[in-house]
Amino acid sequence: MGRSDAGLHSRRRACQGSTRLKVLLGMMAVSLLSVPTVPRVIVDAAGLASDMCAKNVADINTEVERWAFVNGCWPKDGLSDIAADPAYRVGEALLCPVTGKAYELDPITHRVKPHAH
Repeated sequence: MGRSDAGLHSRRRACQGSTRLKVLLGMMAVSLLSVPTVPRVIVDAAGLASDMCAKNVADINTEVERWAFVNGCWPKDGLSDIAADPAYRVGEALLCPVTGKAYELDPITHRVKPHAH
């Protein structure tokens, strides 16, 4: 019985080693296959930030219109009055996700000033 137990134990070790090797080879294969997609992911992330900026601009413009309707006047160009009021959901949207700069209103049109990225 002692001899057969030793054989079983050595087979388990061999199986564990081959499993680790298979996992390592699988990880290497996945990493090699993902290399061509990395540049696309970076470009998509830049496009996503730009899309988020456009959404922020639209949301801020909506809140500016609501502010004007409720208060009977336009908010400050720096949007500090809207940002201070918790009833308006602009919060973190006051910063462009691409440039990190604060949005400002055009004093004539009362819309977020356009900016390029």
